[in-house]
Amino acid sequence: MGIYFLIRVGMVAAAAVTAGIAGCVVKLVSAHRHSGNVGMSAKKNFPVGTAV
Repeated sequence: MGIYFLIRVGMVAAAAVTAGIAGCVVKLVSAHRHSGNVGMSAKKNFPVGTAV
């Protein structure tokens, strides 16, 4: 039972991390599209993310 519990917790944690990363990417893309200044500052911090 303990092993299955750990697997379930791991899956939930992985899903949360994936959702968090996706949320950050969406924020960066929307900021890059809507505001030139924010887009430039985001480019300095995340060159790969905003290049797409």
